[in-house]
Amino acid sequence: MAASHAVGWCPSILLTITRLALASILLPVASLLACFALAYTVPRRLAEKARTNSGKTRPWLPTAFALPLGAVAGAAAGIVALGPATAACWALFGAGAPEQPFSFRTIDENCRQNVPREREERANAVRRAGEELSFRDDEVCGRSAHIVSPLGSVGRGVLVMHHGLHSHGGAARMLRIASHFARRGFVVYSLDAEGHGRSGGNFGVISSLEGLARTFAEAIEEIASRHPRSPIFLKGASMGGLMALWAPFFLGEETRTKRLRGIVSVCPALAVGDAAKSKFLIEAFKLAPADVLGRIFPQLPLTKGPRGVSFSEDPALRKLAEQESDEDPLEYKGRLKFGTALTFTQTLMDPEECSRLTSLLQTSRVPTLIQHGTADRCVDVAGSRTFFEGLQCEGKKLVCYEGKSHVLLSEDEKTSLKYLHDMYAFVASQT
Repeated sequence: MAASHAVGWCPSILLTITRLALASILLPVASLLACFALAYTVPRRLAEKARTNSGKTRPWLPTAFALPLGAVAGAAAGIVALGPATAACWALFGAGAPEQPFSFRTIDENCRQNVPREREERANAVRRAGEELSFRDDEVCGRSAHIVSPLGSVGRGVLVMHHGLHSHGGAARMLRIASHFARRGFVVYSLDAEGHGRSGGNFGVISSLEGLARTFAEAIEEIASRHPRSPIFLKGASMGGLMALWAPFFLGEETRTKRLRGIVSVCPALAVGDAAKSKFLIEAFKLAPADVLGRIFPQLPLTKGPRGVSFSEDPALRKLAEQESDEDPLEYKGRLKFGTALTFTQTLMDPEECSRLTSLLQTSRVPTLIQHGTADRCVDVAGSRTFFEGLQCEGKKLVCYEGKSHVLLSEDEKTSLKYLHDMYAFVASQT
């Protein structure tokens, strides 16, 4: 169903101008708040930097000097820079801001939920000639879902899929996997996450990974109720691979222990690769009141997204994958947004938080297949190997693809077919 904004009739640029005018009125308040925030956080961070691992103060920056210096510098930066920047960023990238702020088209015309389905179908075309498959769209727990099923008997089970960051459930690669399983008797649900595809939320923004896992679990429960006699399987890649591992912990006892038969986690986002990290952002989030700023302007574009380090290292294959991505109107292709960067940094790049999450996920008792390319620059394969070693479930399996990238379906056809074969063979062994 097409989405309609409360002021959908308004040209995007007019709403942006209105928000900028309001931001200018609120500028003194923003500057004052920024002054106090940095006057508090900067000296604390400088004091931390002033100490060595042994706890001794560095001679060039004694704590007694770091605290007042940081307070003055922080207050000045808040008034001169952070305050005005915060006001402007809220106007352009805050919650409710137009996805295309300087467009003369109306907000409804620019809304991704209103992209003509014919355009999406052309971009995400899969080989359907001669296939006895049904392709339809639906909603599951408020999320857009793409459902692929055989027209004949359905006897194998139900596969519920979660895409990776900036992709969506109707992307060509997702539908290829869905078709592969549907041809073999499975009903496949491929869901659009918050802020992705046709689901609601700020485009390309993930506000909480735990919240995403909870929402995925709710959808799994709903799908299980639609198919009361079918075994349930989960599949996810990258961020979706993490969701496939995490969501079962939020399922009801009946679904988790009796209905859920297996998990396929592809390149799960357990250890973000160095090529996908921004040390500057990690440090900046410690200085600024990041949680507050993340709520004020979640759509602010920051560093390059993961796309540049996701596809095949073969130039020709990478070009084909990028072209497929460019043609997809519902795949987010911009820079990593503030809200998403903050979420990933706090959950996956904080050593204590990441260790706590990994330890929890390793207690799973659901048979699990992990697939990972050894040349993955987006998510470190070492994270999957370490996780697999501590995974407590029976029937676990790790398959690594030597020299292959983060997106295994962007590789050569031989690798793609082996990837699909390994995935299906594992699922079939659990039915």
